[in-house]
Amino acid sequence: MTFIVPDSRITCFEAKDEYTFLHTEDKAYIFPFTLKELEARVDPDVFARVHKSCIVNIESISSLHKWFGERLLVKIKEGKEAIVSHTYAAEFKKKIHLKG
Repeated sequence: MTFIVPDSRITCFEAKDEYTFLHTEDKAYIFPFTLKELEARVDPDVFARVHKSCIVNIESISSLHKWFGERLLVKIKEGKEAIVSHTYAAEFKKKIHLKG
């Protein structure tokens, strides 16, 4: 079965074990692409890679918190949390216009 989920409904994509999940505020779906493939396909103005296992919809971020080192804790509207890893921190901060 194929269905369309608008970008505005997607809160994040998450790689867990051998699967990739598309999350909305109320449901998770197994998704047939790797995060690397998704990163090349999604709108970079809407989605940001925050970790090797997570891409978030910037509009779904409910809050940001300083974390250890240069990292950030991202809280997503659906209640999920993701750590912005050191690898992605500088690019993520630039994308959301966050200084330092």
